[in-house]
Amino acid sequence: MQESDCPIFNSEIRDGSGRRLDITLTKKTLSWQRKSSSKTSERSGKESAVSLEDVVAVTSSQKFTKGKKKREATVENPTNIEIVVTDSESCNDAVEVQFSTDPSSSESICGFVIHIAKKSSGGHSWKIRKQIFHGEQHLCKRWIQFINLALSRISRPKNLLVFINPHGGKKRGSKIYERKVAPLFNLASIRTEVIVTERQHHAKEYLESNDLSMYDGIVAVGGDGMFNEIMTGLLISSQKREGIQINDRNSKMQSPQIAIGIIPAGSTDGVVYGTVGVADPVTSAVLIILGDTLPIDVTAAHGDNQLLGFSTCLLGYGFYGNVLSDSERMRWIGPSRYNVSGAKEFVRHREYIGEIRFLPAGESAGDPRSRGRDFKCRANCSVCADIEPDTPAKEPDTPAKDPETPAKDPETPAKDPETPAKDPETPAKDPETPAKDPETPAKDPETPAKDPETPA
Repeated sequence: MQESDCPIFNSEIRDGSGRRLDITLTKKTLSWQRKSSSKTSERSGKESAVSLEDVVAVTSSQKFTKGKKKREATVENPTNIEIVVTDSESCNDAVEVQFSTDPSSSESICGFVIHIAKKSSGGHSWKIRKQIFHGEQHLCKRWIQFINLALSRISRPKNLLVFINPHGGKKRGSKIYERKVAPLFNLASIRTEVIVTERQHHAKEYLESNDLSMYDGIVAVGGDGMFNEIMTGLLISSQKREGIQINDRNSKMQSPQIAIGIIPAGSTDGVVYGTVGVADPVTSAVLIILGDTLPIDVTAAHGDNQLLGFSTCLLGYGFYGNVLSDSERMRWIGPSRYNVSGAKEFVRHREYIGEIRFLPAGESAGDPRSRGRDFKCRANCSVCADIEPDTPAKEPDTPAKDPETPAKDPETPAKDPETPAKDPETPAKDPETPAKDPETPAKDPETPAKDPETPA
């Protein structure tokens, strides 16, 4: 038995419908299976299991629901409940404890609820479903203790700093957080410090001037602008702490050691769509609770030896820059302000003068289709996924290394469709033609590109 399969706690218990279950907790999973309706200990039915990494929290409950009616639950006390407890590294050191109770006595039933994060089938949204168990009060308390102990060993944020932009999008940031996000954070026992921003750059200035070591993450409740402000403040704070000159474009900046979570409450929420796949506050809150992270690329823009800003979605100049600048004066319109500003700039038909300077890429520049170079693609996209199937087609010219191959292999001319068209009888009349015609390799201009090592 593997170490992760070692049972930490096991007992008989009942589900929300009063059916007998055999439930087991290991270091990684919580599983339960329906027991036979008879008084034997045989199991029946399919086993259900959930990974502890998907468990958000466990709570106690005095009532359980059956159908549409709530009622107090009482069952006769089971005898000889087997409880297996182990905190050691080996399953051989497990300790078995038995509780013998008087069947004639009756005890009010309490219950506990497992709150499980569940991803929707075929989509990107996450919800929380409940799995209800009930039994004797002392037994339920033990289950809550052991499950909380197992969850405490999983790396998750416990202390968050939350910034709420009350003016972003449709000005619903505070309501979204209070109604949809705060209850989930409280359920997961996450401590939060909430700051409602009062002006532009409020969050940025706070992050630059305060100690953040006590926090496991920063949460932005707002749109892309709120996220960019928090990201900028966090990056500048990190560079100052490391002694890095942010105005020097040649400086190698360091990644912050604290994660940023985004609760969508803005106009477009492009960053959330690009990272999570859906602009749903509950989904974002669940992923923050579970400690799910995703690295993203950040671009730094410099001008006149000064840091202009950071960007993750886009960096624009001209038309788009004027649209964003003009739309800031019409926030009272809501998300439609982008359409109004875009129409105004389109009618103005301005000209934008600029100069672009660039360094041409050398032969060793990275490219997703490069082979044998230092470039390492981390995107795992379809472009790089197609490289392996195409590899045999890119290096079929090995016979060309031997100039006498056309004479030895009659099928070689078929690999070069241009050779038979120019002289279809060349291979038969003169097997040494490739040696007499030094320009023959030039008939296939793609050969050097397909096999750059051919000259060697």
